[in-house]
Amino acid sequence: MRLVEFLEMPFNNLQWTGQYNGDYDANIPYGGENKSFADFGSGLQWTYTNGEMNSGTNNQLSVNAGIAAFHVNQPNISFFSTAKENLPVKLVFHGNAQIGLSNSKYLIVPSFLYIQQGTSKDIIAGGLLRLKLQDESKYTSFVKGSALSLGAEYRVGDAIIPQVELEFEKYAIGVNYDVNTSDLSVASSGRGGLEISLRFINPNPFASSSKMSRFFN
Repeated sequence: MRLVEFLEMPFNNLQWTGQYNGDYDANIPYGGENKSFADFGSGLQWTYTNGEMNSGTNNQLSVNAGIAAFHVNQPNISFFSTAKENLPVKLVFHGNAQIGLSNSKYLIVPSFLYIQQGTSKDIIAGGLLRLKLQDESKYTSFVKGSALSLGAEYRVGDAIIPQVELEFEKYAIGVNYDVNTSDLSVASSGRGGLEISLRFINPNPFASSSKMSRFFN
């Protein structure tokens, strides 16, 4: 059956696994077309910044860390009124930092992300080396701040992710590519996915380098 034909099929003609009792029985109710449920989540974020981020001093230390929990009430998402299928709690831990190398234009930007839901988990860790190409002018609007970042992350058991990002004032463009390292590489030949990101950063991370810090996703 073609996908178009499936999408055009009346909803009542669909068959569900819960309608099998050895053989398919259309009289077994499947629960209807719609379902509503409450879904709660919460999180905390901690940020610390100290020092200055400029080409002269560049001794800034900025740390950003957070924790969040989704589906904390584990709602029942089954369409069947007689069945129970609870959505597992999803936990997320993340953190990153900017570590200025004193009296230089370089910063080290380590980062990590941990996600777990049920028996599935995703761990990503890595870092970037950030080079400030130009300081923002403190007195005129003619000279804009800019920076170039190079580095990589590793998604545990899956891929290495080289990254490059160029910042100009409040804007940033980044490119990264997943190089597959798991058993899937037998089929993929190591090829992964190319991603291009465009970001708008507010407030301007170059406008007041002693007060503002820039965090990576």
